[in-house]
This record gives sequence, C-alpha cells and structure tokens, in this order.
Amino acid sequence: MTLNAEILVNSSRARDLISVAGSATDLHDAIKEGGYYGMRTFDQSLLELALSQAPLPLESRTAAGLREPAGHHR
Repeated sequence: MTLNAEILVNSSRARDLISVAGSATDLHDAIKEGGYYGMRTFDQSLLELALSQAPLPLESRTAAGLREPAGHHR
C-alpha cells in the first residue's frame, strides 16, 4: 500500500485564500504552484508515484509531455 496525498502548507498565500473565502480553484492553484514550500496536489503526487514505479521513468515523462527534472542531462 502506498500513500498518495494532497499537501497544503500554512503559507501566507494559503492563509489569505482561506481567511477571505477564496475560491477552491484559487486554493488548488496555490497548492499546485507551492512546490517550493512542499505543497503538492493529489494529481502531482499520483504522477510522482506512477513515474517512480515506471520501468523507464525518463521516457515516461517525455511521453506524458513533461520536462526532464532540473539538472538532468542526457
């Protein structure tokens, strides 16, 4: 069994969106763009899990239309 979770960190942007009743879309965007703070959406987490189990992860990333991880050169 593997955990797949959406993570929201108590950042100032997230607090502002929650305290002023921002839309769910705005909060989802904050999570999606908050990787620097350790945030991630359920979809991002699921994709990371799938790629970690893929037999050819770099080729899978390319097929999914994703960029290579930063610092990786072929």
